[in-house]
Amino acid sequence: MKRSVVLAGATALALSVASSAFAAEVKLVGVTYPEGKKISVPFTRTAIAPKAATLEGTVRMEKGQVDVKLAWKMMEPAVMFAGNITTYNVWAITADGRPENLGELQVREKKSGEGSFRTGKVNFAIMVTADVLPGTVIPSELVLFTSGKADPSKAKSAEFSIETSSMVGEFTRPGNPSIADLTYAAKGSEPIELQQAGKAYDLAVELKAETVAAKEMETAKTQLAQARNSVKGGSKTTIVDYSRRALDSAGTALRLKVQEILDQRLAAEEAKLKAAEEKKRQELEAVKARAAAAEAEKARLAAEVTRMKAEQEQLKASIREAVGKYMQVEETARGLVVNMADILFDVNKSTLKKEPELALAKVSAILGVFPKVQVRAEGFTDTTGKEELNMKLSAERARTVAAFLVAQGVPADRITHAGYGPANPVGDNASAEGRAKNRRVELILNQGPVTATPGGMVAPEPPAKATKPAAKPAAK
Repeated sequence: MKRSVVLAGATALALSVASSAFAAEVKLVGVTYPEGKKISVPFTRTAIAPKAATLEGTVRMEKGQVDVKLAWKMMEPAVMFAGNITTYNVWAITADGRPENLGELQVREKKSGEGSFRTGKVNFAIMVTADVLPGTVIPSELVLFTSGKADPSKAKSAEFSIETSSMVGEFTRPGNPSIADLTYAAKGSEPIELQQAGKAYDLAVELKAETVAAKEMETAKTQLAQARNSVKGGSKTTIVDYSRRALDSAGTALRLKVQEILDQRLAAEEAKLKAAEEKKRQELEAVKARAAAAEAEKARLAAEVTRMKAEQEQLKASIREAVGKYMQVEETARGLVVNMADILFDVNKSTLKKEPELALAKVSAILGVFPKVQVRAEGFTDTTGKEELNMKLSAERARTVAAFLVAQGVPADRITHAGYGPANPVGDNASAEGRAKNRRVELILNQGPVTATPGGMVAPEPPAKATKPAAKPAAK
């Protein structure tokens, strides 16, 4: 299982959002070390380590504390990576990806040596990396050695993978990606401690570490100058002593500055995360609001449909009660149809009879109660007589009914009318009874526009009656 190298607190979050540009997958073997047993630990050299280099180790746990002893041969100093790389760090890595810096693997001009380290961890893998400074809090991707499986009869081992990653990984700048084929020439070179101090101080200056650690930077500057001044005529011990002091002061300043950079980047990442969460929350709220609005609209429409159905039922009941004894009322897909037979009109006339006006007046009153109801008057005749005259007569009768309703107070924009002559018979034109049924005006009432029967003729409005001019006053 692959895990990211993480730390507790703010650094953990910083590393969890680190750029993959400064990450590398590393396969490790975690060993659970038993109490009181000395366990030999094999190491695997990576492709970037010196080809002749070897690393061996033993681990022993006593009373919850683990002693790690490492011995190396034919190692080249970390400064061979050039750039700003100066040292090797030894790491204990747990299976959940948490690193602990156990200390510096002090490879100097002498290429073989030993080192002792301690940790409170019980189950971990060991890794050696090349880094800018001793004591860094996160390993770089420059991995030289990884520990392997222990003797299964003495300790349990388990493989896992990690990704080394850091939000400040761009500050690790090796000049050589590998030192497999490089050899350090100690003769004529500055002591490695002086090179470490110089590179650490240069990086601290570059990062403006004096803004957070002015005293340490001033001390490092002085100590580094003393170390360099001691190169001519001074002893190596003096050079190394001043260099270590300079490295310690510059390293402290660097760590403080890097922590500030981490904090700033972490704050920016947290702000981005909060902004993304806020955006997501707002989007979710918007979705909820739209869903609520849609539900409310659905409920409103359902209520409107219910209301309209109730109005339609009430309209039907009102019309049947008011005009049912005079006229036939029928429910159709176009709306409610009131069939007014030719008893409304004299033969070949379009003027309403006085008696049926009461029924139409009641219809107009009902329409006043239902302001959303639209009305269409359609006139029809039988087949006797000329078709042209029948069309004209049916259109005029339809117009007469519409005009009567307008006169009774129904708005004209709610009423349409047309005549269809002998079209759409409802009775047999061969019988007197059938012809009587066909001579009719139908009122179609609907909650909304009424679909017109095609092919109708609309009668023109009669000319307005001329008004008599006012009489001239008599001359005095």
